[in-house]
Amino acid sequence: INIFGVLQSKRQRQRTISRLVEKLTKDDLAVIETPLGVMKVNKSRSPHVASAAYHFFKDEPETLAWIEAMKPEDTFYDVGAASGIYSLYACLKPKIKVFSFEPNALSFGLLIENIKTNNFKNIRAYCLALSDVNKPTYLAMENFSAGAGGNSLRQVDVGSNDFQQPILTYTLDHLISEFDFPKPNHVKIDVDGLEPLVLKGAASTMRNVETLLIEIEKEVLSSHKKELVNFLKLLNFHCEDEINDKKRNYIFRK
Repeated sequence: INIFGVLQSKRQRQRTISRLVEKLTKDDLAVIETPLGVMKVNKSRSPHVASAAYHFFKDEPETLAWIEAMKPEDTFYDVGAASGIYSLYACLKPKIKVFSFEPNALSFGLLIENIKTNNFKNIRAYCLALSDVNKPTYLAMENFSAGAGGNSLRQVDVGSNDFQQPILTYTLDHLISEFDFPKPNHVKIDVDGLEPLVLKGAASTMRNVETLLIEIEKEVLSSHKKELVNFLKLLNFHCEDEINDKKRNYIFRK
């Protein structure tokens, strides 16, 4: 690399090196051949993305089957999309409208890059959090890495080394009523234990939802299982499987 910059100034040499590194990482794509078509993700940007690409068919086969069953003209909301691996998969159905929500700025940057890499036109992505209130708050990032989970909506403790990113939270009901978003037919929620808050802020929206896929963490099972199930029963949702600590993803239908 240094050979390329021998005749350049220090500033020009550093810029050349940075551009070369950016070019090498940008072109290092994982190509995933799926039943719906081919999609590409940048595996060099994050170890979490590299792992998700490598284990695409093994990690969450129930999520893939759920997306494959969606109909043309359906609207899919991916809440807590991370780098967007499942949003991208849904985009392979060109008539489906995909809305992705991810508050982590690092993950959101990868999501946008992956959308551009695949040249998808049927997706809109927003860097914000969904919750039960509309307000400015903080995302405490315990794992400062694109595509990583384990974040929470709170201010970090004094003396903590965790980074806090200022963000805006909205209720899903507010987004749809205030900004005229289309109502979703299918919603996926993966927000590291904050699922009850997202659902509380989406009570009106859920009346129109046909299927709901929720990743339920053990912490939520132990503290909010009854509340979560009862809330969804009021909206006429039933779970396909028994809810226990042996699996994470649960599909609810009407």
